[in-house]
Order: sequence, then C-alpha cells, then structure tokens
Amino acid sequence: MKGKKENSEILFQKATEQYNKSCSVKESHFSEADALSRLQELEVEQIKLEMIIEEQVLCQQKESVLANKKYSDLYDFSPSGYFTLTSSGKILELNIAGAQILGRERSMLKNHLFGFFVSPESKQIFNVFIGNIFIRKAKESCVLTLNSVSDFQCYVSVTGISIGNREQCIITVVNITDRKRAERDLIDANKALFFQNEEKTKRAAELFIANEELVLQTGDKARRATELIIANKELLFLNEEKEKRVAELTIANFELVFETEEKAKRAMELAIANKELLFQNEEKSKRAAELIIANKELVFQTKEKSKRANELFLANNQLFLQNEEKEKRVKELIIANNELFFQNQEKEKRAAELVILNH
Repeated sequence: MKGKKENSEILFQKATEQYNKSCSVKESHFSEADALSRLQELEVEQIKLEMIIEEQVLCQQKESVLANKKYSDLYDFSPSGYFTLTSSGKILELNIAGAQILGRERSMLKNHLFGFFVSPESKQIFNVFIGNIFIRKAKESCVLTLNSVSDFQCYVSVTGISIGNREQCIITVVNITDRKRAERDLIDANKALFFQNEEKTKRAAELFIANEELVLQTGDKARRATELIIANKELLFLNEEKEKRVAELTIANFELVFETEEKAKRAMELAIANKELLFQNEEKSKRAAELIIANKELVFQTKEKSKRANELFLANNQLFLQNEEKEKRVKELIIANNELFFQNQEKEKRAAELVILNH
C-alpha cells in the first residue's frame, strides 16, 4: 500500500504541475468559483488515477502469483533434482525429482542430512564437495554414488553453489546411472574385444608357426626327393659300372683263353724247334737263344697272367662288395621312401587341421 500511495502522490503532483502550466497564463482572469471548480476536477482526476493504480497493482499481483506458480511448477517437475542445503549438509528444500532420486517421500526428507544417502565410498568426495562450495564460493561439481532402495548402484552428477549469506547452497543432482552402466558395458565390451584381439593374435602366431613348419616340411620333402634322385643316379651309375666291369671281366677271360691257346701253340712250336735243333746244330744256338727269349717271354706272360688273375679275383670281390652296397642302398631307399610317405601323410593331416583352425 505504501507503493500505491507513493504512485498516487506522484501522479497527483504531475497532474497539478500540468494544471498549473495550463492555467499560469490566464490565472488573473479566474474567479474563486472557477478555482473551486478546478480543484474539484483535480480531485476527480486524482480518484480516477487511484483507481487506475489499484487496477495496475491487482494486475501486478496476479502476474506475480502466476510467475510464482510457473516457477514452482518448473522447480517441482524438473527432471533434475534440486536441493537447498545448509553448510552442514541438512536438506531445507527439494523438488519431486530430488525425492525420487533419494527414493523417499518428499515430506520425510526435509531437515535430514543429505550425506546420509551418500554411499560410504563417496562420503569423502561429498564432504570435500560441500566444503569447497562454502570455502571457494564458486560453482563445484562431483560424481557420487547414492544408497539405493534397489540392488543397483545409483550414480549421480552433482553441481552446487552457495547462496545468500553463504550459509546455504543450492545443488543440482542428475541421475547418470544409465550413462555409467553404458560406460561400464563399453569397458566390458572393450575388454572382451581386447581379449578377442589377443586370441586372434595368438591364433595368427600359431598359424604363422604352422605355415613355417609346413614350409619346413615341404623343404624337407624337396630335399629328400633330391636325395632320392641322387641315390637313383648313383645306383644307375653303379649298375653301369657293374656292367662295364662284367664286360671287362669277359674280355679278360677271353684274353686268358687266347693266351692259353697261344701258350699251347708256343709249346708246339718249342717241340718243333727242339726237333729242328736236334737236326740243325747251327740253328740250335739260334733257336736256343730264341727259346730262351721265348721262355723269358713265357715267364713274363705267366707273371702277367697271374697278375691278371689276381686282378680278376679282386675285381670279382669288388663287384661282390658293390652288389652288397647296392642292396644296402636299395634298402635305404625303400626306408627313405616309406619315411617320405609318412611325412606326406603328416603334412596332409596338419594342412587339414590348419584348414579347420582357419574356419
């Protein structure tokens, strides 16, 4: 009402000043009756002004009520929790969302300590948060876990600032449990993905080792095939050498028979020569000399025959040894072929296992 009175006085003063201005020029021509009439008019105008002011005050009051109701609705039905706390953490005011976050009736939460609903692992964080609000006198934020009526842990993001005489503060509480669960699920998914990548790396390493082993086995197979080819070539060479030695032995036998026949012929010639020596004394000395020479040649040939016989014996022994070696190499070749066949079977098994692993 004080504001109403002041507004009335101001309006009346302005109206008076306007009236004085309008009447200042003709003031000397007004009578007392005119002055009284003018005064009445001013009083009527004042009443009209007071009525207008009252209407304005009523409108302002209605607008204030609507604004307060609108603010109250926004405060109560906000999706975020709003709390007014004392410096000790006592709850003075809260909205509906705040009561829902704490899982209690709104009327039961006033004058209770907010810290009572903070989980033990977040107590220290909350105490530091409240202390910083009143010490630093600036906006502070933190993340807390609250004691929930359900089995699931409730995560909230809290922002607060001191108000008034710095003995109270307003905090905003936003439920971020779903985001935290999503973050936790993402961490679990990343761990699972990391484990899968490690397993993939291990399998790739195993596959690499298996491939190296397969290449090594293929190399061994190629080397054994090369050795088999060399062994076959050596066996063919030995067979050819054996055939050559057999041919040489046949020729030596022919030569021995020929020499034997030649010896018989020379013996016959010696007999004829002896007969001729008996009858031909002059030729005897010549033929004797020839006989000596022939005997020397015969001795030499006999020695050569013995040497060739020894060589033939040695050749036969060597041919026998070569045949034994040939049989040994054939047996080794059979064993090598069996081992190569076994390795090929192992290689095919490993290849099949690798195909199964890759799938």
